[in-house]
Parts: sequence; structure tokens; C-alpha cells
Amino acid sequence: MSITLKRDFSAPILDLDNKPILPGATMEGLQKALGIAFDGVPEDKRDEVRKAAEAALNAPMTLGAVCAQALTSPGADKQPLPEGVATTRLALALKVNAGGTIEITTAERDLLKDLVGKFYLGAVVPGRVAMLLEDAPTQH
Repeated sequence: MSITLKRDFSAPILDLDNKPILPGATMEGLQKALGIAFDGVPEDKRDEVRKAAEAALNAPMTLGAVCAQALTSPGADKQPLPEGVATTRLALALKVNAGGTIEITTAERDLLKDLVGKFYLGAVVPGRVAMLLEDAPTQH
């Protein structure tokens, strides 16, 4: 019998001051870095596109997004994943990336903690993820 846990994958990842971590990008910085221009965007739609992009760029990192990124990124050895492993990780990534309260198994929780710890260097993001995934999650 597998134990299941309900976790909120929309929960923000907090920094050391208990504030949500933001990606830190700006629309202008993104345009400059990627050479993006509004050439194909009609003049009357540019503000709408800019506001939508800025809202997405300034949304806090969430448990679901962090876990999905770790699940879908290549490992440190850069070797292809076996097909069954890749399929299982993708299915879990799609599930947690959707956000909201999601039921996961303790094995999935342990996998998420392990992969996030390998993908994100340092202590803040892996530590916050572990706190949110533990049996009695608390962040404050």
C-alpha cells in the first residue's frame, strides 16, 4: 500500500526573508538578451503583449514550476534517461506544473526532493521545496 500526500504545488518558494522568489527578469532585459522585437506585433496590441509577458516574468517561483523544471532537466551526467523513467518523470512534471493541491506518493515526494536538490545549487530553493513537501509542511 502506497502512502499518498496532498501538497499545494501553487505555493510560492520563499527567500530568506519569507518573500516569494521572483525570476528577476524584465521585459526589456528579455528583449535585449534574446533580441526579441515587436516587429510582428500590431501597434495596438504591444501594450497587451508587454503586460502579459511582464506578469509572467514577475510571477513568483512555485513549488510546481521548480519541481517540473527539475523533473524535465537532464541529469549531471547528461545521459539520456531510460524510456520508462523519462515517461514517468514527464507525467509527474505535467501533474505538478499545473499547480494546485495535488496528491503525490511518498516515493514521488522523495524523487522530487532528490532531483530539486541536484538541479538547484545552494540551500534556499532545495530547502524550501523540502519544507513544502514534508509530512507537516511549514515555511514560516
